[in-house]
Amino acid sequence: MGMITTTTNPSFFYDIEGTIRLYDPKLLKTWDNYVDVNNDYDVIKDHILNANRPIKIEGGKGTGKTLLVHTICKDIQSSLIEISCTAFTKERDLLGSYQLNDKGQSYFKLGKIPLAYLCANNYGHATLLGDDIHTQDPDVMAIWHSVCDKRKYVYAGGKKYELNKDSKLAIVFTTNPHTDMGAYRLSDPMLSRVVGRVMYNPQLKKLEKIPDWKDIPDTVKDALLTLSIDSNAMKRQDITSYELSPRDVCQFTDQYRDYLKYYLDINVGERILTMETVLEETIKTVILTKYVNPDEREHMLKRCEETFNVEL
Repeated sequence: MGMITTTTNPSFFYDIEGTIRLYDPKLLKTWDNYVDVNNDYDVIKDHILNANRPIKIEGGKGTGKTLLVHTICKDIQSSLIEISCTAFTKERDLLGSYQLNDKGQSYFKLGKIPLAYLCANNYGHATLLGDDIHTQDPDVMAIWHSVCDKRKYVYAGGKKYELNKDSKLAIVFTTNPHTDMGAYRLSDPMLSRVVGRVMYNPQLKKLEKIPDWKDIPDTVKDALLTLSIDSNAMKRQDITSYELSPRDVCQFTDQYRDYLKYYLDINVGERILTMETVLEETIKTVILTKYVNPDEREHMLKRCEETFNVEL
């Protein structure tokens, strides 16, 4: 483990050493198991390990972009510093800002970018994740320029932050397609600084490997997979603005099991009624609620009735 190298008076920072300890890679946990169906894991892992140039991971919501990065960082023990980008992300969030303590003394609280440099120098390898970079205002994106090109440094609070000789800092961005609602197109200066990997919605055989199908009848499983693939086509044809993602499919199977337990408890001896109710309620709760446009919801309702052979 390396030492934190900065010539700044420690009182200038707000418990920075304690903050760095929070990003110890040994503390990393993931919230789910990542299922690699398109060989994305090995490709992204290689980029993160080498940390030679920033990489942009593009894919629709629910395709596992963020989980993939967390899983890789946990596996390779890379300190992970994550910025959840929004339209309200400001320079102070990225670089830091001057603040006052309870004694009225001024100190500089580091933003996530300079913090990532300190973590990389302390742990040897760190990953800075700009999650949902597509939501960030294009003017704010310019702050990333010196981090993402061969300069590989940033100025914050009057100090220059850069890597030690043997330290590595991987820069990773996740983004939705710029055609999605609320998504900015990355600026040309940003695009010229990154390489990329597109994570596509998996096709039928690959999608089948992702969810936990325990307690899901084969008829429901087949219908759900078919509907998911159909929803992708409907979005491409501009029939609907939403498409079911692998996350939605997993959510369906989880909710189905929850409803199954609930309705079995209240419909003792009425298993046929229970199975019909469980399926109908799961469709309404997980699928139809995603379609906020009334016309699109009606279209999906009819598609669900045909695919699942139910009356909603």
